[in-house]
Amino acid sequence: MELDKNWLETVLSGKNHGEPPVKVLDIQTEMGAIQKGENYMSKISKVRAKILLGSGETKSIGFIVKHQHETEFMKQLSEKAGVFFREIEVYRQILPKMEELLDEIGDTGVRPWGKCVDYTKYSRIIFEDLTFSGYRIADRRKRQNLDSVLLVMRELGKFHALSKVLLTRGLIPLDVFGKHLWHKSEDKIALHINSTLAMAEKTICQWGEEWKQIYDRMKKTIPNFSESFLRAVEVEPDEFTVLSHADLWTNNMLFQYGPDSERPTSIKFIDFQLTYVATPDRDLAYFLYSSARPEVVEGHFDEILQAYCDSLKGYLAKFKYEGIVPGVENVKEMLRKRTILTLGDSMMVFPFILCDFSEAPDLEDILKNESAEEKDSKLEWSAMEHLSIEAENVIKASFKRAIAHGLI
Repeated sequence: MELDKNWLETVLSGKNHGEPPVKVLDIQTEMGAIQKGENYMSKISKVRAKILLGSGETKSIGFIVKHQHETEFMKQLSEKAGVFFREIEVYRQILPKMEELLDEIGDTGVRPWGKCVDYTKYSRIIFEDLTFSGYRIADRRKRQNLDSVLLVMRELGKFHALSKVLLTRGLIPLDVFGKHLWHKSEDKIALHINSTLAMAEKTICQWGEEWKQIYDRMKKTIPNFSESFLRAVEVEPDEFTVLSHADLWTNNMLFQYGPDSERPTSIKFIDFQLTYVATPDRDLAYFLYSSARPEVVEGHFDEILQAYCDSLKGYLAKFKYEGIVPGVENVKEMLRKRTILTLGDSMMVFPFILCDFSEAPDLEDILKNESAEEKDSKLEWSAMEHLSIEAENVIKASFKRAIAHGLI
């Protein structure tokens, strides 16, 4: 369906925008609404509209439209991974049930997720534009302060608790969310991991003899890194599991701030394309080591985990959950047990998150070049070979943590 006045009037007729609109006066679409490096699996556009209300007043509203890629290799990657299917199912099946749970306990607070207003199976999703409500994305390169981190922990604890209740009641379809989407193509993922590690080795060994020895030590203690990494992504039958966002970093959340513009008062999680059932540490480690300032994590680690555990336990108690709820020491053990995930993420994912993409080739061109028989050296681009200082420090910290946890 074309995003025109008729479409918008149809959508608004079923939504609550204060007053029912009488007419859509104007609608405009802005393609390419975000910069390179800010989103990978979708094309993003913005819709801006002016509507006439029954009172005679006019109101400006906006939507974010997430489109399936149309270029050959990005579309193939997105379709095979099933990211649009998974995200639409989160908005169709999971978040409405979480809304019902909050209603069940009389919780009228701000929901930590945005609203999906329309979708096309399985190639387009349309969301409310949260910037019209005063939300904004933080700077991914500056990373987040203690106030922001603690707010994320409290709202993540709520989200995980609600998902645990749904899991306990059998209301999360495990045929959709039971495994990470990587399980569909583990052989290809393993090849990608091995390729990235080869580039990482080349970069890390340039940091000096000490780091060369550390990397060699990792290769000896974890001879089949890709297999060990992929095994750690899955959960064991007796583990405490929740619905993991699984891509929880700065660009996948928006904050609303107080009068000082520094202290966040509310948060919305977005982009549920990788969501699956996992242990809580998957989201905790991914967020803390990719998006929180290192001095915040190091100086307030117990406080941060306590904020998460208090929220998780508090919300589960409201539903009279009878199972064991992990405390701070349990969460620390979870983090230690899956140290390999953070170590792998630090080399395979976080360099992209913390990279400056202004000089990078287009991702479609990179993927096309990877599949070509004769490769163009100008397109053999790797974030490991273009590390920011922040990314380099994240990698070094991950290796030190791996040593401290006895992984290597």
